[in-house]
Amino acid sequence: GHETGGEQREAVERVARCLEGLGHSVEEEPPPVDAEAFRALHLVVWPWLIATIATALAAMAGRVASAESVETATLACIRRARKTGALDISTAESIRNAESRQLGAFLDRFDLLLSPTTPSGPPLAGVPAHDDAAYADVERWIDDFYAVSPYTPIANSTGQPSISLPLGATEDGLPAGVMLTAQTLREDVLLQVAAQLEHAMPWIDRRPKVSAE
Repeated sequence: GHETGGEQREAVERVARCLEGLGHSVEEEPPPVDAEAFRALHLVVWPWLIATIATALAAMAGRVASAESVETATLACIRRARKTGALDISTAESIRNAESRQLGAFLDRFDLLLSPTTPSGPPLAGVPAHDDAAYADVERWIDDFYAVSPYTPIANSTGQPSISLPLGATEDGLPAGVMLTAQTLREDVLLQVAAQLEHAMPWIDRRPKVSAE
């Protein structure tokens, strides 16, 4: 549901052509990802996980998580998690299980899934700004997070091994990441192909227009 920028599409297409040149078979087929199901999952799981971590860290520091000690989005997650019950967690885990099985079945037909890492160039530091007052609304925070990074949460949630490689570049010379996602427990395939791409499309000497040595 997120528009992918031209530089990111070009990077993915270049990598696809490189893979074909290396002897791999490349097919264009979108994975069976239910965006609304993932959103429902993350509206439960992300606030609950963030609240669990924030509360534990606050206890270790002898402090209370409050507007004075944590960002707006974190505090909103804590408040939302307090209203989360066992049924909510169970429903979210059922969604995760269904989506994991669906993506797993898709990857049974392919060795790897190739996609952009982000829909546009690297996000600016502090974007999204987690202390923005608007993020007292957890749903808005999650939607804005998705706008910046809609692809990475998929493998993070379903458990597939995944890697982002700086194989493309924006007009300013910043990395345009390309992501590979493998079948469950096939880190070996993931790393082998990543190494092939690093050798065929090296980035070690690439520098953005504005950089520091």
